[in-house]
Amino acid sequence: MITRPKRPIIPAILALIILIIGSLIFLYDYENRIDPPQFKLPDNAVMKVIDGDTIQLADNTIVRLLGINAPEQEEDCYEEAKERLSNLLLSYEVRLESDPAAPDTDIYGRKLRYIFLDNQNINLILLQEGLVRTYFLNQSLKYQTEFIAAEQRAIENQIGCLWN
Repeated sequence: MITRPKRPIIPAILALIILIIGSLIFLYDYENRIDPPQFKLPDNAVMKVIDGDTIQLADNTIVRLLGINAPEQEEDCYEEAKERLSNLLLSYEVRLESDPAAPDTDIYGRKLRYIFLDNQNINLILLQEGLVRTYFLNQSLKYQTEFIAAEQRAIENQIGCLWN
């Protein structure tokens, strides 16, 4: 007499029932869930640090810090300058200041501005810490004297990664 193997029909039915119940619960939760409130940064908050002298604001404006020049990606001190700028500004609301002696934007369409956080000139701080160099295009800028002095002190005292 040939006996047929027993089919595990009961476990298969149970698995199907569990799958159906789970799907219904998921659909119910998905349709009835409450979305958490969306947090929106103020327009002048720093959303992204692109490099050591360029940021992006929450309103998508790209800003190039005026009067300084940070190392490019393949150069020494690039990571340090970018990381410091990130630590100083990322997610914080900043105040932008233009300079009448400078163009409003550069050739890439980036706004040229001094950046202030709690009344501290971030451009100047990066110079004081030896992470960037001064950068002027044939114009006398508002903070040029302070920037040159800060850079000179950083060089003389070998502060930062640019001068070591």
